[in-house]
Amino acid sequence: MSRLPDTGPSLRRYLERANRQAIRESNASAYNRSGISVTAEDEVTVDGALNVTGPMVVGGTLSLPFGIVDNDALTAPLVSLAVHADTTGISLAPGPNVAKLTTTITVPAGYTQALVSVTCVISAWNQTAARDELYGGTSINGVTSGWSTRTSVPANSTGFVSNSSSLLLTGVAGTFYVAATGSTDSSIWPSAVGYGSVNIDGTVIFLR
Repeated sequence: MSRLPDTGPSLRRYLERANRQAIRESNASAYNRSGISVTAEDEVTVDGALNVTGPMVVGGTLSLPFGIVDNDALTAPLVSLAVHADTTGISLAPGPNVAKLTTTITVPAGYTQALVSVTCVISAWNQTAARDELYGGTSINGVTSGWSTRTSVPANSTGFVSNSSSLLLTGVAGTFYVAATGSTDSSIWPSAVGYGSVNIDGTVIFLR
């Protein structure tokens, strides 16, 4: 009875050669010792440093541990701006507060929020023959927060009011404005040279 040829040695040599080839290919792979591995369906894990020297597009949500990115690594996370405006010779009248000085602020490109904090000061001369009340307020892009400031000014005397306001504006683009508003209680205080001065001072922090 004839015997089949012995394939043991040749099969062993084939397996050994295939193993050596697999090792060479593994060592030649860019992923070898890189810490990159497929850990689940649609999931790749990088166990080590990932250095990206060119543009990178992230199409989904990028989740990072808190505090892992320093501000120095970001491109201008915020921009600050000092605000000042002044005028003189205003008149005042009874009724609701009206704008006596308005300053326009330009929003830098790429920013959508503005944290605004301003103080408005009005100094005026009560030229009437009776005591009157002077009111002052602050408006940020048309929004008035809180009460007006009030002071009682004797006849033929000067008085001043100071009022502050803070507001976070969201969805801003282009420009917004800040206004100092004022009024009196019972009489018109006419404009006078060297009197009726208004100052607006504050800071704005723009955020992306």
